[in-house]
Amino acid sequence: MQIAKNAWATFQARRKWQLHEMNDWLLAALGGGSFLIAGYWSMAVIDVMPGLVRATNQHGLNLPAAAAFVFLAGLGVTVWFHGTLAKRCHEILKERHFR
Repeated sequence: MQIAKNAWATFQARRKWQLHEMNDWLLAALGGGSFLIAGYWSMAVIDVMPGLVRATNQHGLNLPAAAAFVFLAGLGVTVWFHGTLAKRCHEILKERHFR
């Protein structure tokens, strides 16, 4: 148990990096990966959502449909997070190199 407490204390005491403190290559990799994740999941949500809404309008909102809407909302939060992270990385890199 002491090992776990020491590991947790070390984890809590670590240095936390801000995005503007990271180097350009790390920002490019982080922003590019986030852009790809946001794009992929947004295409998945765009493909599924119209059919789900159509089926819900025809058959009513039952438990599986509600679960599907909650799942798609979770994917929407994922798209929002990664899209925002990609945008922030882009803004930092643009400010460093083009202003």
